[in-house]
Amino acid sequence: MKKVLTLISLIAILVLIVGCGTPEVTEEVVDEPIEDVVIEPVITEPVVTETVKTVKIKVTKDGFVPDELRVKLGSIVTWENVDDHKKVDKPMILGTQKCIKVKSDRLEPTELYSFTFNEPIECKIVNGILPSQVMTIVVE
Repeated sequence: MKKVLTLISLIAILVLIVGCGTPEVTEEVVDEPIEDVVIEPVITEPVVTETVKTVKIKVTKDGFVPDELRVKLGSIVTWENVDDHKKVDKPMILGTQKCIKVKSDRLEPTELYSFTFNEPIECKIVNGILPSQVMTIVVE
């Protein structure tokens, strides 16, 4: 019987030790109001992609076709020699005054020259070989 009492005592002591060793978890009640969290969607602007416009000018034995042109900023103007005569007076595209950067080599038949207009300007373009052939380009 002594053994049973000793065993029960040991179990009781063990339960007390284990019970006291773990912290007691209590819930704390907070009386403060909980704020509503509002998640607003992120609104992004649509991406607008503008296509660069390319305009073709024909250079003929009679001059530029068309001889007047209005384009937007960033437009590419391409001149094409459509004169199929293999003669000495092959055209050369030249910008005057404010448009001095516009300058091609002499264009063989079917050969192209392109220039991108990146600033608003009014340009007079001449055929450097036949200066009586003139055109106007207005960049808006």
